[in-house]
Amino acid sequence: MKETDNGQLVLLENLRFYPEEEANDLNFAKHLASLAEVFVQDAFGAVHRAHASVVGVPKFLPTVAGLLLEKELCYLSDAMENPEHPFLAIIGGNKISSKIGIIKNLLNKVDSLIIGGGMAYT
Repeated sequence: MKETDNGQLVLLENLRFYPEEEANDLNFAKHLASLAEVFVQDAFGAVHRAHASVVGVPKFLPTVAGLLLEKELCYLSDAMENPEHPFLAIIGGNKISSKIGIIKNLLNKVDSLIIGGGMAYT
């Protein structure tokens, strides 16, 4: 990749095309970090993943939450601390083990809980 000038940015393709990304390869993360001066995490839907671009890159760069991530976290925090009632939670997916803690946390807060997807049939 050629050097960029001040004020330019680099747009990368979907990093999940690279096996090193999902393997959380430290050398891959270091290479990605070498392309930047700061890391802005703005992918609320991906922050739970142990991938090189999510947890590896911040080891090598100053890191901040992006505006969307900050907004989503504020919304989630407010919804959990001061929920409107009736409060319904819908939980789904296949990775049951990753949802058990969430479900336990929600049980005393929700009026109704719907479990769907792979979790409902296991």
